[in-house]
Amino acid sequence: MTSILDVRSFRAMERSYSKLEAVRVVHLNLNQHIIEKLTKRRLIQGLKKQHKLYASIPFSVIIW
Repeated sequence: MTSILDVRSFRAMERSYSKLEAVRVVHLNLNQHIIEKLTKRRLIQGLKKQHKLYASIPFSVIIW
């Protein structure tokens, strides 16, 4: 037989777990976004080295 206390503590655990899960997902999305930005920057730097045309364009203009 489960007491009311057990159910309450289980619900509290469940809530805190779902909050943690949400935070983890946000972190993953942020990390993915940062990685994408870095790879794009590297791509642009590579292009700037190869082509004189790209070298004249500032970074802020080339944003996808």
